[in-house]
Amino acid sequence: MRFRTIVVALTMLLVLLFVVVSGVPWWYEGWNTPDTIAYNGNFSTENGDFSLNGTISNNKIQSDPPTYHNVSVYLYSESGRLLGTTDVGTLEYSANVSITTDERPHYIIIDTPDFWESSNVDVSYYKAEPTGEYTERGVTARADLPVRPQSSTTPHSIASSPLSNGQLR
Repeated sequence: MRFRTIVVALTMLLVLLFVVVSGVPWWYEGWNTPDTIAYNGNFSTENGDFSLNGTISNNKIQSDPPTYHNVSVYLYSESGRLLGTTDVGTLEYSANVSITTDERPHYIIIDTPDFWESSNVDVSYYKAEPTGEYTERGVTARADLPVRPQSSTTPHSIASSPLSNGQLR
């Protein structure tokens, strides 16, 4: 009887030790799912003006999402010229965004340095297609954006390499 009690206690101790040492939160299925930052809304062109009205959302369902500060939306021409920008502010679950410019952008980029401090984030940007539609593409590193937004005092840089032969990520 005493031997059986010792074996059960040792087994429970080993299981507990394994769970603690592994660091895997086994009770939460979505522990390794990235935050997915995307735009939800409309793109429209009327009388030569381009408008974007909707929300920026963290589409990962979680009870305590990270807070991203100083989120902005940038509109760029195909050559990387900044056409317009708007501050969205702080993003937890979602935040409203609206911007209008007199030229249709080739790239629509959502950015904040906070996104890239996380190792587990997937941020969408949008690229104009010849059909007039926008294609959503995801990146997990700022260096993968076709144009990398910088502070208002430094120029914006266009990425030097093409994006995966135009394939969606």
